[in-house]
Amino acid sequence: MEINILGLTEIRRPKAGFETDYSKNVTLIHGASNNEHAGVGLLLIGKDIELLEWEMNVRMGYAKKIWFIGVVYSPHQGTDDAIKDDFYEELIEFISKVKTKGCGCFNITW
Repeated sequence: MEINILGLTEIRRPKAGFETDYSKNVTLIHGASNNEHAGVGLLLIGKDIELLEWEMNVRMGYAKKIWFIGVVYSPHQGTDDAIKDDFYEELIEFISKVKTKGCGCFNITW
């Protein structure tokens, strides 16, 4: 298996931006930390990935397609159930309004 895009949380960068390490063929795109969270980001792996634009999502041109990829914080296990329910209801509503292609669950436990 080869990973080309990896969503990251707790990036801990003071400003939004992107950093590229050409020797390793990786680009880190990230938001800025604030008082509640330490920022989310994407790690793009591979020299064939062309970065086009970064806002709060990433638009990427790859194989003549446009991809919109988002990374969000979800409520943690200790959060009140009502807040978690609201979050997932809003997430499901959002996903139902946009055309998506499911990629599966990528939860990893170390």
